[in-house]
Amino acid sequence: MTLSRLLFSFVSRHWRSYILAALMLATVAVLTVMIPRQVGHIVDALVAHKLSGDALLEQLAWLLGMGLAIYFLRVGWRLQLFSCCRFPSWPGPSPASPNTSTITGTRR
Repeated sequence: MTLSRLLFSFVSRHWRSYILAALMLATVAVLTVMIPRQVGHIVDALVAHKLSGDALLEQLAWLLGMGLAIYFLRVGWRLQLFSCCRFPSWPGPSPASPNTSTITGTRR
């Protein structure tokens, strides 16, 4: 079996994980761009005396929420991407029990 066929079969079995990880990564990229832009809007509104009190707290809460979303999405896309590789499905001994024979189930 060639390497390209092996890779294609692996990716075709785990395409959902790759798509979900890519969507999470794209969302992280968008939020990473939005935070400095939002900070600029907040600073401009503060300078123009258009933002104070509850509106300022609401904007700060949005910034905090975006930061937390970035954190959890970064963790999530990595877990999603690499979790499909944890237990490969090739013939041979199970990764959980490397000293067990696959035919008889006895220890070597």
